[in-house]
Amino acid sequence: MSCEMRVLITGHRGYIGSHLMKHIVGHELLGIDLETDVTNIANLDRVFESFKPDVVIHTAGLKSVQESFITPGLYEYVNVDGTKNITDMMKKYDSKLIIFSSSATVYENGTQEESPLKSINPYGETKIQAENVIKDSGVKYCILRYFNPVGSNEDINSLNLYPTCIRSCFKNEVLNIYGNCIRDYFYVVDLARFHNVLLGHEFDSNLVMNFGTGIGMSTQDFIELFESTNDVILHKNFHPKRQGDKEISVANVERLKTMFPEFDFTDKNQWLKIVVNL
Repeated sequence: MSCEMRVLITGHRGYIGSHLMKHIVGHELLGIDLETDVTNIANLDRVFESFKPDVVIHTAGLKSVQESFITPGLYEYVNVDGTKNITDMMKKYDSKLIIFSSSATVYENGTQEESPLKSINPYGETKIQAENVIKDSGVKYCILRYFNPVGSNEDINSLNLYPTCIRSCFKNEVLNIYGNCIRDYFYVVDLARFHNVLLGHEFDSNLVMNFGTGIGMSTQDFIELFESTNDVILHKNFHPKRQGDKEISVANVERLKTMFPEFDFTDKNQWLKIVVNL
């Protein structure tokens, strides 16, 4: 797959998709939106008919754990039915591969790729269902289960940890901390860079793989690193853990290290400092 290909990126203006559009090189890229295309079969058909993608990188979807408890039906419609729309079009127009943005929330216990899949929130359940749609479609696939991408261009209004640190730093807002969960944080640009590696990989078989560093960091440790790296003190307010949040979520990365030993992650201190200075 090392030659130039036509790559369709769903959700190209979202957090992950926008970085893919910027950092994937050597291929012809086309981005489509969640609202106007992925859930609209007629629009999707026109896109596939005109562009005829070799590869689809499917990042489009709803992603708030807390919101998914309020509107589980909407999450199923967008994340599951939308994925089926994509695979149906791929089969119709003979696309070669789908690279799917899945999530660590598919794991209830354990984080090996072969671990049983069960989520403690509706969002994670839609990711499991979407994975099953892809596996049953007959389309060749690479399912990436992301752990915690953070950093550059993250939605400043998001309730995720990194944007709240940014707002606390620059807008003097209170940093609300929900529990002290342990997460596997990595720089979102590293994820975008890794897609270049995937697009150069020969997929002899389907692949399911975790993407993370394999190193856990607690919420409080993350905040302390942010403060020390940028020489700031944030105004913090502590709360209990939110509904649907796991205490510990750290990637088992043996498969990633074995298959792609050449790939290196950016040092956390470096990207925290770079992003804050943008």
